Parts: sequence; C-alpha cells; structure tokens
Amino acid sequence: MKWYLSSKFRTEIVRWSGRIFLSGLFLLLACKPDLPPEVRKARQDHLVGSNHPIEFPHISGSFGEYRSGGRFHHGLDYKTFNRNGVPIKAVEDMTVARLYTSEVGYGNGLVLASADGRHFTYGHMYDFMGRHAGLEYLRLALFLMHPTNRASVNLPGYFSFKRGDVIGRSGESGSGAPHLHFEVGSGGYFRSPLEDPDRAIQDFTAPTLLRLHTRTRAYPLKRVDRKYTEEGHTIDYYTLASATALPSAEYRIGTYDTMAALNRNGIHGIRFYALDDKKIDTALIQSLPEEIQGTPEYRMELNGIASSELRTADRYYDPEKTAIGDEYVYYLYDTLKRNRKELDSGLYLVEVLDSSGNKARLLFRIGDASRADLITEKPEHPPEEAASTEEEDPLLKEASIPFRNLSPYAGASFSHNGEGLNLTIQIPGGTQRGQARARILDK
Repeated sequence: MKWYLSSKFRTEIVRWSGRIFLSGLFLLLACKPDLPPEVRKARQDHLVGSNHPIEFPHISGSFGEYRSGGRFHHGLDYKTFNRNGVPIKAVEDMTVARLYTSEVGYGNGLVLASADGRHFTYGHMYDFMGRHAGLEYLRLALFLMHPTNRASVNLPGYFSFKRGDVIGRSGESGSGAPHLHFEVGSGGYFRSPLEDPDRAIQDFTAPTLLRLHTRTRAYPLKRVDRKYTEEGHTIDYYTLASATALPSAEYRIGTYDTMAALNRNGIHGIRFYALDDKKIDTALIQSLPEEIQGTPEYRMELNGIASSELRTADRYYDPEKTAIGDEYVYYLYDTLKRNRKELDSGLYLVEVLDSSGNKARLLFRIGDASRADLITEKPEHPPEEAASTEEEDPLLKEASIPFRNLSPYAGASFSHNGEGLNLTIQIPGGTQRGQARARILDK
C-alpha cells in the first residue's frame, strides 16, 4: 500500500524531516546517562516484568486513580524523569489501528491492535520515529493539513510491529510533564496493564495510611508494627495517633502507594472488616492471619473499568478530600446504597491493598457516642416555638421558597473561607457542586 501526497505537502514533510533529525540529535544529547537516586534505588529494590513499553517502569500514575471531574485514570503513566526521546516498544505483535496528533488530550498517540482482540494505547509521544518512519511522515502530513493541527484517524492494517520493536519516542505532547501514558483494553473494558505477568511490578513496600476521615473530621494515623508474609510481602499495622473510641459515622481512608518511583499513586483495593471486640495491642496484631476470614462490611478492588464507568470515580473516592498526587481518600461504604446502617460499637479493621500483594491495616474502635459528639450549639425550642421558614423571613412568600428540607439520607455542611459561605450537599454517588446564594437571617 502506498500513501500519495501532493508536491506541496511532500515539500513540507522534507522540511519537517530535517527538523526531526535535528530534534532527535538534540534529544540524544539531552538524555544524560546519570539518573536521580530514586531510579537506582528502585531498580535495586524492585523485580519487574520484561514486557513494559519502556526500559524500566517507574510509575507516576496508577490504574484507577482519581482524576478531576470524577474520572478514572484508565491506564498507567510511565515516568521519564523530564526526558523526551526515550524509545517506546511494542508489547505484542501488533498493527496500528488509530493515530492521534493534537496539542491536547493524548497528544501524539497510537492505538495498536493485537490478534487476540486487545488494543494498546500509547499517549503523549514525541514522535513516531521507530521501525516505520513513514508513520511519522503520515502524522506530519495530517498535522499540517488539518486547520487546527489535530487529527484522529483509523488506519488500515499497513503499519505492523513485532514485540520489542520501537514504535516511537516518548514526549510531552497533549498535556502534562514528559511521560508515557499506556492503556490496555478489549471489548469496551480497560484492564490494568500490570495484570499481565510479563508486566508485573514486584515491590515489597506496603501502601501508606495517612488519615481516617469522616465528612467533617480527620484523624491522623501512626504505624505501630510490621509483619512479613512467607513470600516476603509487607503487612504494616496502623492505629489512631491519639487512641480513642470513635463515634459511628461514614468513614473514609486517606492513603497512597508508590511503584518504583517517589510519586504518590492510588491503591489497588480496600476491605473493611468488623472484628471480635478485643484490646488493640501487640498480641492482637500478632494473632491476625495474613488473610482475614469472614465477609467484609465493604470491599472495592480496581481490577478493570468499563468504558461506561469512566466518569463514576466519585462513587469510590471522596472528591472533596482527595488531593491528586498526595492523598487519595476512599469511601469505606457503598455510596449508592441508601438507608445504610450505622456501625455498631466494636473493633474494626481497614485493609488497603497494592497490586503486588502488600497490605496496610488500620485497627480502630467505635464506641458509644460521647457527649462532645452529640452536643449542639443550636438553642433548644419547644416544638410550638419552632419557627417555620416563612416566619423566619416574613418578606418571603411561600411561592418563593424553592425547597423545604433535604431528604433524610442527604448530608449538608457549611464552611466559611473568610469571604463567604460554601454549602456542600452529599448525596449517594458522590458530592455534587454548584453555586447558590444564601441569606443570613438575623433576629
């Protein structure tokens, strides 16, 4: 198959070819052989599969992480340490099915299809100068011909690669710092690239637990013990930094994990158990097995994401408390379930999992609500003195009042930032934000 271009665009491509050569030379000169200490340490401490798209996997963004707008990150981000031009390899025998070129989104990207029906997406590339240089010339032609310098086209099965072939070079096109975005999907379903044994990353460091959250409070945590499994994996144990029994509430856990890099990533899964009520001490920790028996109160594992679910991350993450790249805050309950029962008094265990088999466990106790938990600053009024909405502001007519009360399962909270009031309404499925005006009523 041949690609026919007009003489005008052939001239432009020749000019761009010279630029490619010069930029490639610059990239080779700019890529210093010395890498930061975290690289050397990671390569000493981690066992990795041999079939990653770049030489060694340092993960700066994990599969299933929260992204703004309630989106899931449905691939892996491979860190290149501010370098462009790192060779990118085909992970299977594949054929190019789709080409992207743009200044936003995937930037310069390729979708390659394998014979078993899977598709592999590579994003934010510098160029496609690999085994098929003609693929880069085609990209340049599409880039130059499109009025907004962007294109997304399906290609016939012309450009094929064998496993291990170089398909192009890493870059920073589209968005973000230099890195490679890599996805694995099939039939409208995305899987973690690390599920393939040839791409597994075996680390022996457990996730880090930071805080136990309620809707309005955060309780700092401290690590108190560490155990190792027969396979050498780590189980870290945490308790509340200030030992106390907590009130029954809808809890969240703030945590992060690392994978052969210093970047704070999301975790693989969570399990929340109710245990027999015992004293939290060393004897209890030593008695806990590697696998907790019984049915968890709640569990969540990010094994795969359907295309239809890509914007449902708010179901699992608290978007108000999650700070991307710092602390990922996960619900410890099903946000879609209404009429959720309160947690009984007793001992509870939160188990946070990474994709390598390491675990971090939090032990905490729920007791009877204390007077401090129940106290309110609102003055008491006999039922007959309780003012209606209309009576609080006689200037408002009944027809002007947009609502009476929130549904029983909804939660609402105000916060003050020094300039005005913010109102947050929590409903099943996540937090919805909007703008509103409030009138403060004086006596």
